[in-house]
Amino acid sequence: MVNPVIETLIGLVFVYLLFSMVCSTIQEFIAALFSLRAKMLREGLANILCGDKNLVEEIYAHPLVKGLSRRTWWDRLLRREAKPSYISAEVFAKAFVAAAGVDPDEPAKVPKAASNQEPLAPNTRQLLETLARYSPGDINTLRQSVEGWYNDAMDRVSGWYKRQVQVIILIIAVVVSVSSNADTFMLSSAFWHDPTLRAAAVTAANDWVKNHAQQQPVQDRGDKLAELYPSKTEPGAAAVPVREETLKQAGDNLVNTLGQVQAQLGTINVPLGWFCTPCEGGTDKGAEASAPTHDMPSGNSNEHVSEKAKKPTPSGRSTKCVRGQMPADGSAWLIKIFGLSITALAISQGAPFWFDLLQKLVNVRLAGDAPDEKKKTK
Repeated sequence: MVNPVIETLIGLVFVYLLFSMVCSTIQEFIAALFSLRAKMLREGLANILCGDKNLVEEIYAHPLVKGLSRRTWWDRLLRREAKPSYISAEVFAKAFVAAAGVDPDEPAKVPKAASNQEPLAPNTRQLLETLARYSPGDINTLRQSVEGWYNDAMDRVSGWYKRQVQVIILIIAVVVSVSSNADTFMLSSAFWHDPTLRAAAVTAANDWVKNHAQQQPVQDRGDKLAELYPSKTEPGAAAVPVREETLKQAGDNLVNTLGQVQAQLGTINVPLGWFCTPCEGGTDKGAEASAPTHDMPSGNSNEHVSEKAKKPTPSGRSTKCVRGQMPADGSAWLIKIFGLSITALAISQGAPFWFDLLQKLVNVRLAGDAPDEKKKTK
């Protein structure tokens, strides 16, 4: 027996999943384009070095660190210096003790000045004294202490980066929701009142879960990359790609994801957008307003589409608004804004969350299907 409540939820969650993929891939492209990880790494180093700008500059000028990055075409266009988005603990420890002017033969002796002859900041001297206290006379032990301290600090920096990413994704989610008119209340009503739309969404969701069950959701990359940049990597982890490769990969992922999402939404024929023919009188009335009236793909029913809706309007709009798509008064606009806000908050949760929920809903629906219906879904 078909359960319209479960099917409506499946349709809504599937739309959330698709838009979450778009938001995350856009964020990844922005992060690669504007070197957000490199900026966060530099801020993190300045923070753990207690604002000692001279020492930070010395570390970045060290050949071991400077050789980790090179200027891309985007850097040259913006006339900025290239900074690494990842510095391993081993490299940092070597650059740190060299930039701080530590004598390899007497590591426990805290230098009075750094290699650039600028005096060390008081907090930096205290930091070196603390680290040197646990490595008397052994430069390798001192470096290991620096590595442990750096890894702990970078774990926190990685957390800062994740929070920054979440804010950016939320902003992108607001823009995507508003620009596409993805109102949760409108979408719920459309799925609930139109069995054809509901069935198309369920079929597409079933296929998506079946094809992606053994794969990591695309947006799971965000969390993994946040662990790689700028935090530490575990021994044997894959090498961090150069910035040109990261930017190209982010661009390819964005193009591929937009193509997939557009294809899925087009197959389902989800009522989205602001360009449609309002119902008579500017309000949603009767059964005509309760069912989506987009031009259906071949094989779907067009019984609900009026002749007026099929013909293009002077403005080029060829579809009729569904219930709640175009607000008619102030109260309707308030509902619209609330529905868009819910969508933005929902899709900012990330694709892995909605993919897991979609899997559970699909399994619940299949568990409730009649025997003959289960055969059709296989």
